Amino acid sequence: MTKYQLAKLILMAGGVESRKRVQKTVHLLQAAGCPLEMDFRLHLFGPYSKDLASLLDRLASNGVVHETEDGKQYNYVFSEKMRESLESFEATPAGEAAKAEMEKYQPLLGTLCEPRPRVLELASTIAFFYQRCRSWAEATAATADYKDESTDSPEITAARKLAETVVASSDR
Repeated sequence: MTKYQLAKLILMAGGVESRKRVQKTVHLLQAAGCPLEMDFRLHLFGPYSKDLASLLDRLASNGVVHETEDGKQYNYVFSEKMRESLESFEATPAGEAAKAEMEKYQPLLGTLCEPRPRVLELASTIAFFYQRCRSWAEATAATADYKDESTDSPEITAARKLAETVVASSDR
């Protein structure tokens, strides 16, 4: 994932609430086929990328995104002072291509900004297991076991539906 891709994602989302949401959103966008090329490992709260966390920290320390803390979580918004740099890059041939690639995923990004964090976490975890076993039933059962949830709980049901929607969008 490039600095541009992460900054553009945060800009297109209108800001992202919590580091966990950034992690799960990027994981699900990647599962949908967005070429972000991050390496995710299963963590306590679902798929996690150390490289993504580091990139997010660098963007915040360089002023590309503003990081605010509300006591419980860190939130991110695109820095308006960086808009000119972003637009200059997007005016180049490479920037035009990068912009077009990211904007293909804007409708899905909007969908991923809606669920409660727990559902997004479960959906990302289901997608993680699905990528390994290629069975929705097995991925859901593995997630329920890993997260100590019932396979028919409302949150698991909503998360599976979201994960299936995300992965199906990669076939389009």
